[in-house]
Order: sequence, then structure tokens, then C-alpha cells
Amino acid sequence: MRQQRAIIVWLVLAMAPWFAASGSAAECTARSGHATAVLVELYLPSGCADCARAERWLASLSEIAVAVPAGSAEHLSRRRLLVRQRMALTPKPYVLLQGEEFPRWDKRDYEHATARIRARPAKADLELSIVHASDTALEVEVGASRVGELYVAAYRGNRILDWAGPFGPQRMRRMLAIPPGSAGATGAIAFVQDPRTRTVLQALRRTTC
Repeated sequence: MRQQRAIIVWLVLAMAPWFAASGSAAECTARSGHATAVLVELYLPSGCADCARAERWLASLSEIAVAVPAGSAEHLSRRRLLVRQRMALTPKPYVLLQGEEFPRWDKRDYEHATARIRARPAKADLELSIVHASDTALEVEVGASRVGELYVAAYRGNRILDWAGPFGPQRMRRMLAIPPGSAGATGAIAFVQDPRTRTVLQALRRTTC
């Protein structure tokens, strides 16, 4: 009897980390709602005089707001080549609001535009989980409804560190790199956009648990 109890205790202790990991993965999940979430992308070219003010503005937002520094320019062609071309010609902050150019980001137009976006019923469903987090990478699982192109990205603070896409609507796991050197909380975002109009249909954010 004592031997059987010892075996049971050993099994419970051995499986405890597995149960903990499973529980944390289930808890570290976000699901999109019925309304459309707002996604703001701020692209920061090198030598930009107004970028510091734009980053302060971005940090004040309650929306899903991320900055893409000049060092991440290789990712721009995945979103829109026009962004890279314009940033090369004019070194100023470049904002995409729901995937569309939005030059009047520092005006009252922004509040009106985001209110209209939030009033739209969501045209896509998203689920995003952070399965595992380390100092150098995030393993994420993302699922999207069968519409549009899917992107997923890791961030720290409000800066994009690594992203991938576009993918077709699917459920998948992906490793995203987290380079050292930046401060702030880490997490992941996912969004779906219309491949024809480039409009973002739904977005989702999940901080690391």
C-alpha cells in the first residue's frame, strides 16, 4: 500500500508542471468580440524629426497601437510597399489606421475615424494564445475565420519585434523572435485584412501571461 501511495505521489509531482503549463496556456488566450477593434500602425523612418512626438501620441492610445522602427523595414513589403517608398522620400511618421493611410493622425479626425471603426460589426473572428514565452521568443497559436489574410507579430512595449504573414485563414503555431535590448512588457497581436482593399477586418492583442 505504501509503495502504491509513493507511486501516486510521484506521478502527481511529475505531472504538475504539465498541468501548470496547460492551465497557463488556456488562460493566456484572447478572443475577438462582435465589434471591430482598431489597429494603428506607426512606421518610423530613420532621421525623422517628428517621430518622437508621434511615439508619444501612440503611447497615449487605448487602441491596439504598435510602432515599426526603421530597423524593421524588411517587413514593410509584407504590408504595403508604398509605405517604404514614401518613407524613403519623406522621413516623417507614417500611420496606417485599419490598414489605410491616415496622414491626419494628430488631428481631431482621428477620434471620428476610430469611432466609425468601432461601430462596425466585426467581419472576422480571431483567437490568439501565447503558448510559451522565453527571453528570446514567443510561441503563439492563432486561429482566424475563413476570410482575408492573417498576420501575427510579437511586440515589446509598443514596438514590433518580429512579425509574419500573410497567411491564409487557418489555425497555426508560430515562433516569433524577441531580440534583447528593448524595455517593456511583451505580447503578440494578430489581425486579418481584406486582400483586395487592404482594410483590416479585425485585430486582437494578448500580453504575455
